[in-house]
Amino acid sequence: MRAPQRVEKTGWHVVLADDDYAIVIERALKKAAGVPVEMRRACTGSEALEEIKRDDRIRSIPVAI
Repeated sequence: MRAPQRVEKTGWHVVLADDDYAIVIERALKKAAGVPVEMRRACTGSEALEEIKRDDRIRSIPVAI
């Protein structure tokens, strides 16, 4: 079995539930990513899931909340 080929990232799509660390995570991702980062906020895990369901681009990405 062949290993999957790595594809260069051109951007990240991130959904953060709003908590004390969200702003720290947001700033760290923007600094470390090296590509444009799109941030969306949600107050709860349920809102984060709804945000994911609304966007076809994000829906296909594995997510852990």
